[in-house]
Amino acid sequence: MLVKDIMRTEFQKLYVPGSRDSALELIKKYNLKLIPILKKDTEKLLGTVSPIELIKNPDEEDLAILMNRNPITIQQDTDIKEAIKLITDTKNRIIVVLDGEQIVGLLTVHLIIKKILAKKNFKDPIKPFVKTGTISIWDGTPLQVALYIMQISNITVIPCIDDSGNLSGILSYEELMKESEVIVEEYASSLSATEDYEWSWGTADTLLITKKELQLPDKQVKDVMVKKGQIQVVNELSTIHDCANKMGKFLLDQLPVMNVNDKLLGMIYDIDLIKVLLNPDFKL
Repeated sequence: MLVKDIMRTEFQKLYVPGSRDSALELIKKYNLKLIPILKKDTEKLLGTVSPIELIKNPDEEDLAILMNRNPITIQQDTDIKEAIKLITDTKNRIIVVLDGEQIVGLLTVHLIIKKILAKKNFKDPIKPFVKTGTISIWDGTPLQVALYIMQISNITVIPCIDDSGNLSGILSYEELMKESEVIVEEYASSLSATEDYEWSWGTADTLLITKKELQLPDKQVKDVMVKKGQIQVVNELSTIHDCANKMGKFLLDQLPVMNVNDKLLGMIYDIDLIKVLLNPDFKL
C-alpha cells in the first residue's frame, strides 16, 4: 500500500502574499489543523500554517512570516509503513504529500486510523499505548491561564477535572480559537535625551508603539470545554480495534482513558496507536 492510496486529495490552501485573517477564517470555518501555503504562479509548496502558529504569534499579520517554512513532506509513491514511521518519529499528525515538487494531497493520522487500523481486528488491549501521568486542568481555571499551561506543556488538548477530581470535559486549541480575539494596544514612549549631553534636544519626541495581543474572554474552562457527556472515552481494557473504530467514527485524535473505577487514568493518542502497524509481521 502506498501513500497515494489513502491520502486526502481535496484540501484547503492559501497563497502568499496573504494575511493572518485569511488563515484564521479557514481554520474556524472548516476546523482545520493545517493549511498548505503555496506560491501563486507555480503552485509550489512554500510552507504550512496551523492554529499553533496563530496562537504563538498574535502580533504577526503576514502569512509569509507566520508560516512554518520547513514542513514535513513525503512523496505519493512512498510505502505507507515508511510514512507511518515518519509520522511517529517526527510527531507530525499531518504530512504534505508531493508528486515531485507539486502538492497533491495530505496524509493524516486520522486517515491511517480510519482506512487501515480500524479495519484490522486487533484484539489486544490499548493499555500499553496509554499515556498515564497526563497533565489535566481544573475546570474552574481562567481561560488565559489554561492557554498558558497548554503552551508551556506543549500540548494542544487537555483533560479537565471538576472539584472532586473527576473527568468533566476536554479543552483543545479549537475551543480557545473560537473564543479568542486579537486586541490592538498602543502606548507612547518618550525619546527625550538627558541634560548630561551638549547635543540633547530641547523638546521630547514621542514614539507611538502598537502591540497586538491574543486575548481570551473572562471565562472559565468549564464555560467553553467539551463536556464529559459530549465526549467519547475508552477503558484501559478496551481493544485496539474498538479504540480505532471510535477514533475513526467520531473524527478524534485522542481519547480519555478511564480505569475500572471510572476514574481518569490517562490519554491515548492516535499517533501512538498506529505504532502497532509497524510490526514487521503485518503487511499493509
